[in-house]
Amino acid sequence: MERAILHSDLNCFYASVEMMLEFAELSKDVPVWECACGGGHMSRVLEEHGYHVVSTDLFDRGYDRMLRKQNFLSNEAPPPFPNL
Repeated sequence: MERAILHSDLNCFYASVEMMLEFAELSKDVPVWECACGGGHMSRVLEEHGYHVVSTDLFDRGYDRMLRKQNFLSNEAPPPFPNL
């Protein structure tokens, strides 16, 4: 499977939506946390397939549905849906 390089600076990211949908075992009964949503490439496809997606990222890359800026590796910031 090919990876599309979407950004080529120090903070680069890759989108492989088809692979994620093929191999991820996701439930539509609980929200999916896209913790590094970037430009929303995976979040949008998940939403189109009927998933409830909560999108966060360390950097604002322009995704209009990003909930907040968040470093998912930090212990200071809990996941965006603490009731699960």
